[in-house]
Amino acid sequence: MIDVNIMIKLIWDNWKLLCQFYDKEGMPATDHGFIPDSEKIITKKQFAQMWELAEKKEEPTVFTEPGSHIFFWIFCHKENLLVLGPMHSVPLSFEQEKAFFHERKIRNKDFPFKELTLAESFPIISLVYFMVTGEDLVAEKKKGLECEWRQLDSELQENRITNKSEQRFHMPYQFEQEWYQAISEGKIVFPADGTMSLDQVGKLAKGNVYKQIEYTVIAELTLITRAAMEGGVSPIKAYEMSDIFFQECSQCHETVELLEIGAKAVDSFTRAVREVKQQGVQNPGVERCKDYIARHLTEKITVSEIAEELKMSYSYLAAQFLKGTGTNIKKYILQEKLNAVANQLKYSEASVGEIADYFSFPSASSMCTFFKETYGMSPTEYRRTHKVVDFVSSKTI
Repeated sequence: MIDVNIMIKLIWDNWKLLCQFYDKEGMPATDHGFIPDSEKIITKKQFAQMWELAEKKEEPTVFTEPGSHIFFWIFCHKENLLVLGPMHSVPLSFEQEKAFFHERKIRNKDFPFKELTLAESFPIISLVYFMVTGEDLVAEKKKGLECEWRQLDSELQENRITNKSEQRFHMPYQFEQEWYQAISEGKIVFPADGTMSLDQVGKLAKGNVYKQIEYTVIAELTLITRAAMEGGVSPIKAYEMSDIFFQECSQCHETVELLEIGAKAVDSFTRAVREVKQQGVQNPGVERCKDYIARHLTEKITVSEIAEELKMSYSYLAAQFLKGTGTNIKKYILQEKLNAVANQLKYSEASVGEIADYFSFPSASSMCTFFKETYGMSPTEYRRTHKVVDFVSSKTI
C-alpha cells in the first residue's frame, strides 16, 4: 500500500481535495499540516454515522449531509475510515457555505471545498481506492453491471408480456419529437393542457398511481428544460427554472398538484422561448459569456479569463458583447454582482462586509460606493427598506 501521507498530498496537489484517514476513535490518522483546520471537518456525530454506513459496504459509498448537496466519499479499510471531501454537487449559497464552516468553527478562508458532481468525483475515489487496497474499483463495477444487465434482460421480457396483456403501449416516438419541437419553437403544445398523454408513457410504477404521474412529470420536466435550451433559453435560466419546478414536485402530495405543475412548467418554458425569439437572434458568444459570468459570479472575473475560456480574442469578445448588449463586459459583471448583492441584502442575514467578501469585491467600502451609485442608497439603507421578513418565524406570542 502507498504511504498514505504521500497519497493525500498527491490528491491535494492535483485536485485540491481533502483526503483523510480516521481511526475507530474518530481521530485523524494522517498528517494535514499543510491544510489548517482540516481536523475539524468531520464532527463526532458525522464520524459515527459515516463509520456505521461504511462498515455495511464493501466498496466506497457516498455520505451526504442531510438536506444539502454536500457529500463525502467514504470506505473502511482495516481499522481505519477513509474520507474524501467535502464536495458539493451544485453551487452553494453564501448562507449554506457560511453555515457549514460555522458549525465546525473553521476560520481558514482558503479551506478546500470543491464543487464536483458524483460522476466527476468517481475517477478520483477510484484512484484512491486502488492506491489503498490495490483493487480496481472500475473493474469490480463492470462485473456487477454484467450481472445487472442479464437481470434487466429477463425483466424486459417479463415486462413486454405484462404490457401486452394490459393493452398498455408507449406513445409513438414521432409524437414525443413533435411535442419536443413545439416547445423548442415556443409554440402552444398539445394536448390542450400541454402535458404528455399520461396513459401512453408505459408503466413507470407498479400499483402506485401517484408515483406513475410523479415520474411522468419529472421526465416531462427534463425534456422541456432541454427543449427550451435548444430554443435559445440560457442554460443558467433553464436550469434554475427546472430546479424550482422540481422543488415544487418534491412538496406535492396529490396527483392534481403534480398535473398542475406539469402544465405550468410547459407554459413557462414555452413563454421563455418566445421571449428569447422575440428579442431576435442572440450572438452565441455573448450568451456563453453571460453564462460564464453567472457561474463565476462570486469570483474575481476578468475579461481576459473569459476570452481564454471561450477561445476568443479579448478585443473580438469585447466588441461582440458591446454590440449585442449595448454595454461593456466589465459594467455587465459589476451590475450582475450588484443585483446579487441586493438579493443577499433582502434575503440573508450576512453582514455587508461578508457579502462584499463573498462576491470578491476589493473591499466593503468599494462595494458600498458602487451600490450607492446604482441603487441611490447605501447597502444598509437598502436592507432597511427592502428586507424580506419571514413572517412564519417572526410570529409574536
